[in-house]
Amino acid sequence: MENTNGLQQGENAVKTCPCCGAKMKLHWHRLNKGLVNVLIKVRKEVISKGENVVVISELGLNTTEFCNFQKLRYHGMVAKCRDAEGKRIGGKWLLTRRGNRFCKGLIEVPQKVGTFRNVIRKKSLEFVNIGKVLSNEELPTWDSIETMEFESYDVWDINEDLWDEDGQGKLDV
Repeated sequence: MENTNGLQQGENAVKTCPCCGAKMKLHWHRLNKGLVNVLIKVRKEVISKGENVVVISELGLNTTEFCNFQKLRYHGMVAKCRDAEGKRIGGKWLLTRRGNRFCKGLIEVPQKVGTFRNVIRKKSLEFVNIGKVLSNEELPTWDSIETMEFESYDVWDINEDLWDEDGQGKLDV
């Protein structure tokens, strides 16, 4: 149902901010096959360089992969590089400890996360590991990685104060 302004009404209506009129919509991002394949490319690049800094323009990503790359950050798999002053370095990313462990099949993560204005607000209660996202033929083999040491980071930009015990957000967005 639409009102006279062309906006939806009822349960499925997108809420708007009473101050500025911006849409108050939560966006869900699923950890899918495409994102996991990009994560594998990142890990391979880190291994080949021997340092945990990846320039995404050098990864050979197609347009879809390049445009969706930052969604790996929502899942805590990659993080933006920062300089000594804490400022972000454009185009440079690093593999997080969580991303590394996910690639190796050691952990499960929420299948979906919900973001509102670039901040994670909710997570799904369904968990996946790399084997649930990729088929057996697509799973990477990491021959010599266990002997290679590189610095990885724990980065997770979820404000845990916004979460209930069941993992759902307290915010009504």
